[in-house]
Amino acid sequence: MKPGLITLALCAIMVAGCLSPRKDDSKFYVLSPVGGDSSTAASSRQILLGLGPVKLPDYLDRKEVVTRFGPNRVELSSVDRWAEPLDADFKGQDYAELLKARLSPYGSYVADVAASLDANSDIVYSPIEPMMLPWPWSRGRVVLGGDAAHTFPPHLTQGAAMAAEDGYILAREALADDGPIEARLMQYSQMRYARCAFVYTFAYQWMLDEQSVRTPKQLVAARLELAANMPARLAASDRILNERIF
Repeated sequence: MKPGLITLALCAIMVAGCLSPRKDDSKFYVLSPVGGDSSTAASSRQILLGLGPVKLPDYLDRKEVVTRFGPNRVELSSVDRWAEPLDADFKGQDYAELLKARLSPYGSYVADVAASLDANSDIVYSPIEPMMLPWPWSRGRVVLGGDAAHTFPPHLTQGAAMAAEDGYILAREALADDGPIEARLMQYSQMRYARCAFVYTFAYQWMLDEQSVRTPKQLVAARLELAANMPARLAASDRILNERIF
């Protein structure tokens, strides 16, 4: 093999390795209040004790679950995370007003959506659960695509676009009739994996950066960083995603 071809092959292997996302073993938890039956407590004349307000120390007020292993030693979990801030107390009947408050800085059609929200609005509040299925996405004559194969954080707004591309490439390969269907489905997986892995890795890291902000000071720093670097960040992703793939 010529030296140039060897170099090209090595570069391709390195790029594929960089684009292969690590398996995400993260688990997300929420806190739920534990209470008894107040009528039962009153009838039995039990003493009820309430504590509050409770202020968490800085080393606990974070996304990672913290476990104490002694009087002076704690460990931060790399996979166990809180799905929401520990001081969050969001109730379903408050979703509309909470969402309105968060959308208030925006205008245009976002302001129209905010104005339309009320107690009957169907608002979904749940953890973001990114997922990238390991390659290949087919076994025999069974194949996966769209959210069944990859679920991205919303930060690049590419979820629907990648699902549409999956459908186009899958249909094209299935209709090609240039070999066994199993081989064509494998070809579909090969064509789609690297591109989807790029979107997943890019958006996932952006989500982690965003969720690492815990204090007003960090929020100011994050806004300055985004103002300085977001245009270049988006331009880089656009150059890759705007390349012709068909």
